[in-house]
Parts: sequence; structure tokens; C-alpha cells
Amino acid sequence: MADLNDTGNPAVLDLIERTVAAARERGVDVSLCGDAGADLNLLPKLLATGLRAVSVAPVAVARVKAAIAGIGPKG
Repeated sequence: MADLNDTGNPAVLDLIERTVAAARERGVDVSLCGDAGADLNLLPKLLATGLRAVSVAPVAVARVKAAIAGIGPKG
């Protein structure tokens, strides 16, 4: 089952994007909690879905903030 747990799967990213869009229409904030938010390879894709808040372990905060700053604004 572990191979089915892939946040980077296009279907999962599409679901996140649709969730963010529906929430935005209703004035509801969406955030992602878990290891995916600290995955620096996945982070640009998550931000591209419109996601603007991730929860990460304290040890990952500095590198995630630096990665986001390096990606720049997306809207």
C-alpha cells in the first residue's frame, strides 16, 4: 500500500487544487499538514495548486521558508 501514498501523483495534486479552489470560493483557508509540505521537490507543485499554508516539523521550517522565498510569488 505504501506505493499508493504519493502526494506528487497528478490525481492527488488535482484533488488538492480543486479543494483549494472550492475553499477559496467559500472564504475558507486550506492548509496541508504532514511530510509533503517539507518535501522541497514537491513544494513548488503544491504551491502551484494554490495552496498557501503548510505545516511542517520545527526542524524543517527554515529550509521550507527559504525554498518558498526562492520560488517567489505565484498569485
